[in-house]
Amino acid sequence: MTLPFDTITKTGALLPLFFETCQKGFSNDEDPTAIVNSFFKKYQARRSPKSQIDLLFRFIQYIERQVVLFDAIEDASTIQHQKKYHRIADLLLKWIPIRVN
Repeated sequence: MTLPFDTITKTGALLPLFFETCQKGFSNDEDPTAIVNSFFKKYQARRSPKSQIDLLFRFIQYIERQVVLFDAIEDASTIQHQKKYHRIADLLLKWIPIRVN
């Protein structure tokens, strides 16, 4: 299974700039529309409105894929931890006598 990253070229480079613009805008109490417009004016002035929306959508896709990747790594770690715990528990059960009254 592969994730189609080919349609989100340059998104990873632009996302930190967008994040920085958002942080500055929110700290200056700007409204979200003004923040987004200032990002495009500063970094992507030649984009059409449709292209701007496409880029914002690619930001969302990029972030979602990062979250999915992180969750997969976290799940794999949890599974390995559980397997290790069960192996230790099995060893303990073999060597520690259990008294049944």
